[in-house]
Amino acid sequence: MSIPTGGIRRISKQPKRPRDKSQEEVSMSENTKRQMIVTMLAEGNPVWYVAAMVNMRSHDVYVFGCAAGYPDKVKLRRAVWAQRQLDRQAA
Repeated sequence: MSIPTGGIRRISKQPKRPRDKSQEEVSMSENTKRQMIVTMLAEGNPVWYVAAMVNMRSHDVYVFGCAAGYPDKVKLRRAVWAQRQLDRQAA
């Protein structure tokens, strides 16, 4: 006896998200997310862990980290320190 498969539909568990950023709900700004990524990498957290925390792909986290000096932790700490100094001067 065979099971008919013609009437079965796959239902996606997650609804499709709109691609346009103006329609997309953003939980935090891009700048804040980048700062958090760089800070977490500077603290020594692995890329896969940071990606899970910010709900992004590991490759994207790695790209943000490389822009700030990853995998050199000294450069990352300098980038975090410089950003904090800019924030203090702006306040």
